[in-house]
Amino acid sequence: MKLILFGYYGYRNVGDEQLLDQTIRLLRHVFKSIEIIVAKGPHALPFPTFNRWNLIHWVKQLRYADAVVFGGGSVFQSRSSMGSLIVYLFIIGLARLFGCRVVLLAH
Repeated sequence: MKLILFGYYGYRNVGDEQLLDQTIRLLRHVFKSIEIIVAKGPHALPFPTFNRWNLIHWVKQLRYADAVVFGGGSVFQSRSSMGSLIVYLFIIGLARLFGCRVVLLAH
């Protein structure tokens, strides 16, 4: 099983990075045979990653993924801008186009 984790990861936000660590730990405990890749921001993470802003990378990853897992404390940022909602809805639509399940965690 291959999962793409998507959240506010790779931006040096301690809370989101901790949620990422715990999410990966939980997923690896529940699913013994799992491949995880993280859609990340500009900073390095200790997991396999790709650039969350690169549409070509999204298409490459979604071709083989079983699901996209949205994690973090508040992915749908009601205070920041309408733009973030549009981006997240676009990713959901793209995932569905490729037949991937979409899972929303911690909202």
